[in-house]
Amino acid sequence: MKIKTTQKNNKKKIIILSILTLLVLGAGVYFAVRTYNDNDQNAIESINQESASSESKNPIKGTVDSSKDSDPKTIIPSDEGQETTNSELEKPQITRAEQSGTNVRVAAIYTNPAYGACSVVFEKSGESSIVRSAAVVVGPSYYSCDGFLIPLADFSTKGEWTVRVEHALDGKTVSSDKQSIVLK
Repeated sequence: MKIKTTQKNNKKKIIILSILTLLVLGAGVYFAVRTYNDNDQNAIESINQESASSESKNPIKGTVDSSKDSDPKTIIPSDEGQETTNSELEKPQITRAEQSGTNVRVAAIYTNPAYGACSVVFEKSGESSIVRSAAVVVGPSYYSCDGFLIPLADFSTKGEWTVRVEHALDGKTVSSDKQSIVLK
């Protein structure tokens, strides 16, 4: 008799402990999810407030460029209202110069705010130059040339070419360091 009551008591204790454990775990999950959602909502509100205040303090002025070589949503900053603390133009930094399939890709960035236009210049000894232009655009955390994608067919010969990117604004021009690229 005593064995049966002990087993019943043990079963009751196990069931009660299981229920209590599930309640504690459930409460923990509930508070964790609630805290996570509150933090997400606060972060979203904070980002929206920062965006609104930065846009009102520093609106981007410009026009939409709908030329063939650029994205129709590209904003070209206008020079009016732009303050420049440095009289020198920033030298572009080439981040990519490579052949990709049947195209040649070139990308360049600026570490500081930049305005105006940029051009890519390909040169080969004894050959004519290839020049393409694009706007300077604002990226997520940097300024860059809108990008260059030149068909391989535009190059008269294969082999080694030098490439540089020029930055132009208000009649001033500065060039990046030259890089070599081998076209196959």
